[in-house]
Amino acid sequence: MDTPKSPTQAGLIIKAFAIIKLLSTHKEMSLKDIGLQTNMSSTMAYKCLSTLCDLGYAHQNPKTQQYGLTLRLASICSDILLHYNITELAFPIMQTLGDKVKETVHLAIRDHTDCIYIHKIDSHHSLRLYSQVGKLAPLHCTGLGKVLLAYENDDLIDSIIKEITLFKFTEHTITSTEEFKKHLLLVKEQGYAEDNEEHEFHIRCVAVPIFDYQNHICAALSISMPIARWSEELHVFHIKELLASAQEISHLMGSVNTH
Repeated sequence: MDTPKSPTQAGLIIKAFAIIKLLSTHKEMSLKDIGLQTNMSSTMAYKCLSTLCDLGYAHQNPKTQQYGLTLRLASICSDILLHYNITELAFPIMQTLGDKVKETVHLAIRDHTDCIYIHKIDSHHSLRLYSQVGKLAPLHCTGLGKVLLAYENDDLIDSIIKEITLFKFTEHTITSTEEFKKHLLLVKEQGYAEDNEEHEFHIRCVAVPIFDYQNHICAALSISMPIARWSEELHVFHIKELLASAQEISHLMGSVNTH
């Protein structure tokens, strides 16, 4: 039987994961910057980093003395995704959808204040957007993120919005809290979300929810494409196909959703 971890041990684990999350978005960082951005002393940051290095999850560049993550974490994430049931259930449906629309298809889940791509089908076109399984994306300016947040309960939505920064990625990004809350109501009302160059210029996306056996949102499905190929006719077609595919995946997840 495992012995309960002391508050000190739990605190160290929390701090170590804060460092891991920070370094996941940087190739390398100095000890000082890591301490500043995680709100911990250099001594504490060094203690956590030393442990991560000893375990093989981080490394220190001998030339720059800066710290970065190793690919060992990526290996663990890959193993987790292989056993995450929804990816197995969704794969053939996503493949069929990708063959129909010939554009990039993403499957994502919410990771607290971000969304994370857990599966993708590449576009059939040579001109395609860059994305990566395991990559985090913001909730407030992506179709997937908006959907994953819009179907949560009001208290959780308010709590998450307080934690995220409505960063202005483009001139189309929503940066007002009140406007964003109203926008989420629209997303839930219409049953899909759009990203019209809100995260990246020249990219449009539409996303829909996937529900589990408790009829709770568990993932989101999207189609993304360069704006040069976008048309209103294709947009309507994509929404129709997305909703049908998402309903099929939801059914396999045990949902009897009536949203």
